[in-house]
Amino acid sequence: MRTGLPASLAKRVRVATIPLALVLAGGGLVLPSGAEGDWETDFAEAKTAASRERKDLFVLFTGSDWCPVCLELHRTVFAAREFQEQASRDFVLVQLDFPAGKTQPAPIREQNRRLQTAFGVRGLPSMFLADAAGIPYAEIACEPGIAAGEFISRLHSFRTIRERRDREIEKAEPLEGEKRAEQLAKALETMDDDIAGRFYGALADELVALDDSDKWKWKKRRAFQRKFFPLEAAVFALANDGDGSAIEPKIDQFLAENPLADAERQRVLLLKLGLFGPGDTPAALALLDKIVALDGKSRFADQARAIRRRLAPDS
Repeated sequence: MRTGLPASLAKRVRVATIPLALVLAGGGLVLPSGAEGDWETDFAEAKTAASRERKDLFVLFTGSDWCPVCLELHRTVFAAREFQEQASRDFVLVQLDFPAGKTQPAPIREQNRRLQTAFGVRGLPSMFLADAAGIPYAEIACEPGIAAGEFISRLHSFRTIRERRDREIEKAEPLEGEKRAEQLAKALETMDDDIAGRFYGALADELVALDDSDKWKWKKRRAFQRKFFPLEAAVFALANDGDGSAIEPKIDQFLAENPLADAERQRVLLLKLGLFGPGDTPAALALLDKIVALDGKSRFADQARAIRRRLAPDS
């Protein structure tokens, strides 16, 4: 069972270094793990264990001490014997915690911030599946109330993405020209666009270079990603520096200067959610409604609706 990229292509895929993401506070948007059992907190040790045991990584970004919804997820999923026994058979469990009151060793705190940056985490909880080298291939949406058995089934279903990714990338190795472009497109399409663009940018750029006619529709995607990722980085850097007043003008300037498709505009507007605190629910809801109105069928509209339901479940 392969637990990483084919060796000849592994060096061409790098973990992105997007600056520290905003945490969407309040309204039950953050889940702590309250994790029990064999959870790793050292990412390097987790990767070593995954390689040795021929497993993948289940990576949980969480805040363990400040949200009732988080405690529910812990109680219903992570503390369940079913999860602890079955999930650990195929995954090394990694908890990257961002507590409000707990004291963490400085190396763990800095590691977690660095990984939050690398994974492009914009809110908590965020859950990823990654290969033994630490390269993500799937992000798992948080669904409050999900049972442990269903959650485990979802993990194993998503794990097949890595298997398909490896097969498709391996098939591309001996190919050239248009045939290689087609095979790279198949490999990238096994994953979400954001993961593919953020973590497999070298392969995406090669595809764009090979595909002169843009048959596989990656030119526009990569053009937007090259603009959006630096914006995201700048916004997160401002948040990290405590300069929140400069964030909204930065985003508005980007929107004014760049002609964007509706779905692209939605993605940019989602960055503004980091401006809202627990007392800003009406403004956050208005922003979410604006995002949905732009294109109700996009995945960003789906994200906005899910956040809205958790902010205002009775509306």
